[in-house]
Amino acid sequence: MKNKMTATGEMKIASEEDLLTLDVSTGEEFYLPFTPEDFRRFETETIHVREVAQRAIDETRWDTGEPGTNFGILSHTNCILRTRLVNYRNQVKDFRTRAYVTLYNIYDAQMEQLWHQLSPTLTELLAFGEKTLKSLTDLVESCPASVFKKIVRASDPQEEPGMMPADYEGLKSLAVDRMTESMRFVISIAEEIEMWITDLCRTRKVRSAPEEAIIYGYLQKEYEETRQDAHLARVEKRHWHYLDDRKAEADMRMLQRLLDRTEEQYERYPICKLWADWGYPQEEETEAFAHELSCRAFGKEDFERLFMYQAEHRMLTEKICKRNAYENHSDSFFAPWLDPSKVEEFLKPWIMVNVKKQEQWYIVWCLMKYSFDMIRENQDKNDFAERMESMFKDVEVKCVVNSFRRQENKLNHNKHFSKWFKDTDPDYPIAESLFRKLKLKDRYRR
Repeated sequence: MKNKMTATGEMKIASEEDLLTLDVSTGEEFYLPFTPEDFRRFETETIHVREVAQRAIDETRWDTGEPGTNFGILSHTNCILRTRLVNYRNQVKDFRTRAYVTLYNIYDAQMEQLWHQLSPTLTELLAFGEKTLKSLTDLVESCPASVFKKIVRASDPQEEPGMMPADYEGLKSLAVDRMTESMRFVISIAEEIEMWITDLCRTRKVRSAPEEAIIYGYLQKEYEETRQDAHLARVEKRHWHYLDDRKAEADMRMLQRLLDRTEEQYERYPICKLWADWGYPQEEETEAFAHELSCRAFGKEDFERLFMYQAEHRMLTEKICKRNAYENHSDSFFAPWLDPSKVEEFLKPWIMVNVKKQEQWYIVWCLMKYSFDMIRENQDKNDFAERMESMFKDVEVKCVVNSFRRQENKLNHNKHFSKWFKDTDPDYPIAESLFRKLKLKDRYRR
């Protein structure tokens, strides 16, 4: 573990590095939070440990009246208790570490309730253990040597039979020492468990707001780096369908409508509503907001939904800001949705190849004006001619507005291309070629 932790269970998060677990076999670092499955494991194991501890107390108290029986039972139950408590202690330590780096609901209230059920049993076990230690000498009175040998072998399976004391008193003394050592170890483990569980239940109380901000920042960054792009691509596609179905452009009005729909959709969820109620907190407010999230019972899915909302909200507000800038400060000739530099780059090859006489500029004007609404309403043909000359300086034939009038008298093209007469218009093929090119609006859209 890379988390900074003292021997007493105190943890500190100074950076994102402290959130990660190191796999020593692979060298890979990964984030390991406390999960609902972990809580279910904690619940199951806590109930089981309480039952094991209570059974150990009850069995040890049982007096058969047979010499050495209680001492043998004590040894047997202590071995079982020792194994179970060590496993449980290690599990609780692991849960404590996971919970400390988790901003999701860590079930502290439920775990505290389980601890209240286990605590009296552990307290009784500790008291009973201390009392039993003081009376070990009485328990071994008249105990058979075979019981002592069994206890010694159980405490150290590698011990050779020849290494045991040959006399009864020596064997009894060694068995008592081994039993004392084992019981003191069990007592120490029970005390450790109490410490770790207490820390586990107090995670949110002892963890600081700056530490919670680090966790929040890590979760947010992890989403942005792994899943945000794919999500926004889906959202963009959905927005385009929305606009296409309504034959609408992504202007300020429609973008604001999309933002309103997004806010309405997400703020049905408490975590997203909380973010909105905070006024969409900025970076300097992260600590306070992260602490607020920590105090709530939000799960992993809730955080995922919040990050999705933040990404969509940020994308739409940025588009609205850009659109506002475009509509207030953009090109005075072209429509706000259009990028003049892209138009110039996109059309230049076609203009250079197809415009061979002045009258053909009239085709360009009509398609731009009436078929694709590329030109602002207050612009006239003189503005158009001036703009074309500035954009396409290298064209063979300059745009002259006077030539338009002959075309207007000859063929009225002041209408959508779909209403042009194919059979009577000699320039129809050129116009159709330009129409197909201008249909690719995404190529020159802002």
